[in-house]
Amino acid sequence: MIDKVMELQAENETLASALHDARHEVRVLKNKAERVQELEKNLEKYRNGFELQLQINNSIKKKNKRYRETIKTAIRHMKDSDHLGVKFALGVLEQVLESDSHE
Repeated sequence: MIDKVMELQAENETLASALHDARHEVRVLKNKAERVQELEKNLEKYRNGFELQLQINNSIKKKNKRYRETIKTAIRHMKDSDHLGVKFALGVLEQVLESDSHE
């Protein structure tokens, strides 16, 4: 009888230890799941920010292209002028286009 009681006590301690370990594992897994959710939210924020930055960059590229085309058109129309101020402005515009093409 005493052997049976001791056996049951040992089994009870084993089960209590296993329960403690299982509870610990549940806490660890819960913390990991919360961290994954937090990282997924951050990823979505970064993804949205990245997409917004791409849209801004594309908009800037389109505007830059329009400005360059406008400058080229102005240069074509100014080339025949004999006016000193126009020649100076023409030189500045040509320098701007040339320096942009090296970047």
